[in-house]
Amino acid sequence: MKFSAARQDDERLLHMVRMRANGQSISRLAAHFGVSRPSITMQTNKIMDADLAESGEARECVSGCYWQRKA
Repeated sequence: MKFSAARQDDERLLHMVRMRANGQSISRLAAHFGVSRPSITMQTNKIMDADLAESGEARECVSGCYWQRKA
């Protein structure tokens, strides 16, 4: 099965989120995906923020599935 470019991009982002949520470092993700550390941080945080805002579930429940955000 061949996916569209947009679908492949989405799958790649979800893979980044999964790896980060499982404790992989930003540096390791950046090396794995061939992008900058700020890009990894920005993209994965956007997904987490959208999930927190739009899921309809308790914030504590949703945030427990992600990483701790640094102040």
